[in-house]
Amino acid sequence: MQCQETRKWISPYLDSELDPTKTFEVSQHLESCAPCRARFEKERRADELIGAALRREESYVDWSAIERQILAPARRIIPIRPKWLLAAAACVAFLLIWPGGWFGSTVAAHPAQWAVDELYGLSPDCSPFPEGPGCTPSDVNEIAATALDCRLAIPIIAGRLADHPVTLIQGNRRICDAGTDRIEIRLNCCGKPVLLIVGKFDQGGIMKDLAAALKKAGGDYSDERSSHSTKYYVRAIKKGKYIVLAVSTHTVDHLVAGVVPTEK
Repeated sequence: MQCQETRKWISPYLDSELDPTKTFEVSQHLESCAPCRARFEKERRADELIGAALRREESYVDWSAIERQILAPARRIIPIRPKWLLAAAACVAFLLIWPGGWFGSTVAAHPAQWAVDELYGLSPDCSPFPEGPGCTPSDVNEIAATALDCRLAIPIIAGRLADHPVTLIQGNRRICDAGTDRIEIRLNCCGKPVLLIVGKFDQGGIMKDLAAALKKAGGDYSDERSSHSTKYYVRAIKKGKYIVLAVSTHTVDHLVAGVVPTEK
């Protein structure tokens, strides 16, 4: 998918109006294209702020408060009649999205939204990953040795991890547009699909924003967020030189805690 086509689909992608195949294609392009990802981040932030403003019942909107949330300092409160609210919101969206607009060119996105989008593209109805030939912790460990020069301990014993039934489905080596490696492990936990991702903390690339969030959070980042009309659990922990990230509609704390990468 090319940039021009991807940008055409960003708005329906944000509104979860695309079919699973198109959603996955857009997600894959956003992962590998920094300019399109920046455009997506601005549109997503604009949608969030406008939605919050439209839900308010007051007779005016504090647009300066919205401005502060985006990064710029507050300037003033603009009284506005409810019947003009939608038109004003559209203007704000235009200024946010237009390159070099009112608030500048960059708005920070959720640091692991790309992983949420990828899981949605793989399983839009939150059904478990289909079981294929199978995958073992040893298989994943071989991928880790090649991609990240590490050993990866996944303590699944008799099909369980921390008293949760777990099935390993597939392990993959992924390379982002910055040329950095990560491991993506697909598994089912308690009948729910899970993406478990391991990468180096200081290598940049698609995990750069997550590394910054981990620094700010003291090495342990967690979030519960609604995306694609579904609640997702996100948990990331810095373990030595590595990041372990898990995303699912099922709680993931036990999975992140149990996986241990160590240098070879």
